[in-house]
Amino acid sequence: MRNYLADVLGVGLGLTADFIVPEPTMAPHNPAMAELVPLFEASRDRALEEAVVKAEQLAARLAA
Repeated sequence: MRNYLADVLGVGLGLTADFIVPEPTMAPHNPAMAELVPLFEASRDRALEEAVVKAEQLAARLAA
C-alpha cells in the first residue's frame, strides 16, 4: 500500500517520516474483537518500544 503522507512529507517538504502503526487498535473497544485483545496489547507494547528508540535516536541526532 502506498503511503501518501510519507510522499507529501518526504518529496514535498523534504522531511523524513517514520510511521509506527499498532494493530488492531479497536480490539479493546469492540466486544466482537475480544479474542484479538492480546494481539493488540502485544502490538501496542512493540509500538511504544519502537517510539522510545526512535525518540532517543532523534534526540541524539539533534544533540550532535
